[in-house]
Amino acid sequence: MHEYAISPTFRTITPADIDTFVSISRSTFYDAFAYCNNAHDMDLYMEKHLTHPPLAAELADASNVFMYCMVGSEIAGYFKLKSGASNDAPKGVESIELCRLYVIKEHQNKGLGQAMLDYCFSFAQQRGINTMWLGVWEHNEGAKRLYTRNSFMQYGSHDFVLGTDVQTDYLMMKQLK
Repeated sequence: MHEYAISPTFRTITPADIDTFVSISRSTFYDAFAYCNNAHDMDLYMEKHLTHPPLAAELADASNVFMYCMVGSEIAGYFKLKSGASNDAPKGVESIELCRLYVIKEHQNKGLGQAMLDYCFSFAQQRGINTMWLGVWEHNEGAKRLYTRNSFMQYGSHDFVLGTDVQTDYLMMKQLK
């Protein structure tokens, strides 16, 4: 495990959190990607995926785990893990997907991304899952550095559609044991 500048705690995001969760999902996505994407495509994506109905459905899906990263009583970020079959998952191993990992802008560069990633590794291992995988945008250099630093290896790619823009996500995996 790593040392952190801040000692975060984690709590499950529940349906009762929907209003705050929608707001944080939208703001972290916008902060991460608006600077380098078309505003219309950002709006289309956020309206389709980051509003109450789709996020409530994701929270209700038992194959998803959403957790807030807390610094004291303040939400500093969140992540989503998803279990179950996927066409993009590594073949021949039981795995879990890290679908989202976002740190709120004011809390970035304090080790919280690493803390959330370490929590995800532990969460998976406690459930007997030894492989984690994810898709990361080919131009998200900071995220790619974090994942590479944590021994994720690229094993493929897939399309990610942001509004009308077809982008490439690298598929990366890590053996946890």
